Amino acid sequence: MRDPYVERLLELSGDRSLFQKSPDQLLDLRRSLFRDYLRYLARRSERYSQYFEAVGVDPSSADLEEDLPRLALPADVLRGEEMDRLLVGEPEPGGRVFMSSGTTMREPVRIYRGPSELEAMVRANTLLFEYVYGGVLREGVALFMAAPELRERLNFVAFVDMCLERKGIELIYAMRLVEGEGPVWKRLELDKDAVVRFLKAREEPKLFFTAPAGVYLMCRKFSSMGGVKRALYRMLTGAPPVDLGRGPGQHPVEGPLH
Repeated sequence: MRDPYVERLLELSGDRSLFQKSPDQLLDLRRSLFRDYLRYLARRSERYSQYFEAVGVDPSSADLEEDLPRLALPADVLRGEEMDRLLVGEPEPGGRVFMSSGTTMREPVRIYRGPSELEAMVRANTLLFEYVYGGVLREGVALFMAAPELRERLNFVAFVDMCLERKGIELIYAMRLVEGEGPVWKRLELDKDAVVRFLKAREEPKLFFTAPAGVYLMCRKFSSMGGVKRALYRMLTGAPPVDLGRGPGQHPVEGPLH
């Protein structure tokens, strides 16, 4: 989509200098983008233009801190087919629909990402990963505490996959999605062979992607090892479990992380 606002987002999503800006500079940028976004919606959708008028928000003078809460919508408007009413125009070829994981046990929330938004988020997440890593990623291998099937469902899983694919870095999925009923997050199990393959890989650096639940699951698995299994694990991988420390009110756990 060729639109001044979209072009600005694409440019900013690949701008490494954002990490060097002060909090005040970033706040000014967010305020400017907020007004640009509302103007973009208003000029492309009569529905949004009428909505802004109804809640008393002028896109040209909107205030981020005061007006953003007034524009908030409940998550229920994104469940099922309700999301379609919020789209600006028809979905573009190359876009994707992602869903929530179902932890609330309700119908999942659905979010559409158009091709321009996908590109912007791949650029931005790649820069974020490299900022956390401390340098440009050109090689290595990554372990992700997720199942490959989730690439087509969960936003975060898809973007890790897309970012590393663009960088040419192998991504090993450490989970399997088992058959059955219920939300996907309850049907994940650790793929020990995948974890061992990651630990034995010679590529460097080794990158680890997960949500807190993934860390807990893997650490629980390894902390339950007996003495013999730990010795075998050490012989097979050359990477003995290491103490991950103790959190407030928690028992110490061990895992295969370095």
